[in-house]
Amino acid sequence: MNLLIIATAMLPVVVLMYILYRKDCMKPEPKEQLRKAFYWGVLSCFLSFAMSGPFALIGLYPQEAKTVVDALRISFFGAAIPEEIAKFVVLWYFLRKNPYFDEKFDGIVYAACVSMGFAAFENIGYLFMNTENFLRVGIVRAIFAVPGHLCFGIMMGYYYSLVKFYPNSKRHSTNRLMVLLVPILLHGLYDTMLFSVGTLPKSLVLVMLVTFLVFCFRMWKYAARRIEEHLARDVNFASEEERAKCLAEFRRLAQENPKIYEPELASTLAAMGDFCREHGNVQEAEALYLEAVATYRHVDATMRHSYKTEMAKVYQSLGTMYFADLGRNEDSKRAFSEAIHVHYAMGSNHQVDISLANVFCLLADVYFQEGRFSEAKEKYANALDLYRKRADNDGISIAMQGIEKSNMEMRL
Repeated sequence: MNLLIIATAMLPVVVLMYILYRKDCMKPEPKEQLRKAFYWGVLSCFLSFAMSGPFALIGLYPQEAKTVVDALRISFFGAAIPEEIAKFVVLWYFLRKNPYFDEKFDGIVYAACVSMGFAAFENIGYLFMNTENFLRVGIVRAIFAVPGHLCFGIMMGYYYSLVKFYPNSKRHSTNRLMVLLVPILLHGLYDTMLFSVGTLPKSLVLVMLVTFLVFCFRMWKYAARRIEEHLARDVNFASEEERAKCLAEFRRLAQENPKIYEPELASTLAAMGDFCREHGNVQEAEALYLEAVATYRHVDATMRHSYKTEMAKVYQSLGTMYFADLGRNEDSKRAFSEAIHVHYAMGSNHQVDISLANVFCLLADVYFQEGRFSEAKEKYANALDLYRKRADNDGISIAMQGIEKSNMEMRL
């Protein structure tokens, strides 16, 4: 009997973990790491109890929900806040020095495993408290509670990866807040709707249950989209077919919500361009870079934040690629010239000036290769002025060598 109860509690957990593991097809995590994350999730239950107990003692929530406000307090202070904080703490401890955490999707996988460890322990407890009708309770929890915990974990892992892999993002501070805020809000609202059913008049119970079902459906759908996003961001580990599918997904997302996803689309296009260039596919890389530039131009013109830095980098990558491709010096010069124009539009600071100087040196190299040594010398001199302005000794040395080399050729 006890084994049957445990099996009933564990079955939905195992099924959901297997489905998520199968999605990690590009670079699957070691199974031993997933088991460890699951065990840490079980331990997070005790950390949660260590918080929820004192919360009850100081009166943050009652033991029984008699009103909707009571349901709200129990949901957040008795469940959502201590449980999600506990999961976050063990997730942070598990991943802080984990060498296997090297893809964006990995954050979702590990956070989900932690969440499933918590859900498994909780599920076993609920079923043993309802041994007479454990099968009915187990089925209901398999449909709602366990997938709910999975969604909370997915959202935590989604933002955890954004914080780790995009430390210079303009949304970095927001993402750090969202790591805990989103799972707590989802968890708290989920429980509030359930706990408040017993406090409502009979005429409103059906309305609340329908609202709960709609909430669950939208939450599951939202979590599924976040999975697809991180899989798309890990495009460098994908096959050609998977990369095309990822790019199509980002284009669709950018059309639906351009404010959030258009910059991501441009970044993905640039990353895929880099990947194609490194693998010798110049034609595809060129198309991707040009689309990335056009997308960055649009978001730079329509949004508050500037994306000129990213745009300049793509132009520089284009110019470098053209320069390496024999017979495309004119294209290379155009790309580097565009990068220079974008830099001038960015104003002047240390980082911009050094980057601009680097582009001047690259453009000078193109002129030098063509035998147009006076133009090359002029561009090296432009770079030298910027390097001197910012006291970049390495850059000064490179620019001076370029000027000297140009002078020697001109004398010959």
